[in-house]
Amino acid sequence: MKSTVVVLMSLVMLSFAACGTQAEVYKTLQANWTGAQNEEAEVTHGTPQHFDISTDHNIVARVRAEVDPWINADMSFTEMKWFIHAPQTYLAQFFKLTVHTNSTNGFQLTIKGSTGLQSAAGSSLDTWYALVTERQGEGNRSHVVPSEFLKGGNEFNKYSYGYDDGPVVMNFYLWNKVQVDTLSPAEEYTDEFTVTVSCGM
Repeated sequence: MKSTVVVLMSLVMLSFAACGTQAEVYKTLQANWTGAQNEEAEVTHGTPQHFDISTDHNIVARVRAEVDPWINADMSFTEMKWFIHAPQTYLAQFFKLTVHTNSTNGFQLTIKGSTGLQSAAGSSLDTWYALVTERQGEGNRSHVVPSEFLKGGNEFNKYSYGYDDGPVVMNFYLWNKVQVDTLSPAEEYTDEFTVTVSCGM
């Protein structure tokens, strides 16, 4: 979407002919130009002008660009699977989520749907989650092991992160901690939740 502004600034043309159709819009893709879709960028022209014969004309041409707020999200993984061979408490990083928004009002991240690790038979494992945040320009925090965790289920479902100043690029590193006891049934356990990121606060 970064190409939107470039497209609007570079392809608006001064024309004295009738401009009833929409202009072709292009975007850069790996150093090549390719056609852009309407949902990416559009160009419209103002009213055509005619100038009578004269010794000179003062023509005022204006380029305007309106950039919509947008948000990009890249997630390294959407699934992790433990293979646990002995009772113990284990910890591992699940995913890296990168949120990139041009919104001047920042963005909001929320978690919904977690129940903790549960089996189809109704057994459960103690499950915790923690998110380590890293704003672009700060030091690398990808290997920072969190000290505080939220219990899977209601506690983790209350997680909400708001950043009210943008544009910004923010990384989130999600860690998962699991406790397996000596009497934890040998079953398959699942926890599923939705991560929502949206423009503005």
